[in-house]
Amino acid sequence: MKKWMMLAFAFSLIVLGGCSGKTAESEGDGKKLYITTTIGQIADAVKIIAGDKAEVHSLMGPGT
Repeated sequence: MKKWMMLAFAFSLIVLGGCSGKTAESEGDGKKLYITTTIGQIADAVKIIAGDKAEVHSLMGPGT
């Protein structure tokens, strides 16, 4: 019974911690992200997803 109460208390703290008054900004601060990937295929996917909001570099160039 004591373990159950401690578990319920811990769960309550986690749930209430998620109810903070801060809200996420939808637009961000306007700064450009700099993302480095390991291979070109991942870099291509990240470029498509991020669009013009990020500058993407790959550690391994094409054909290596």
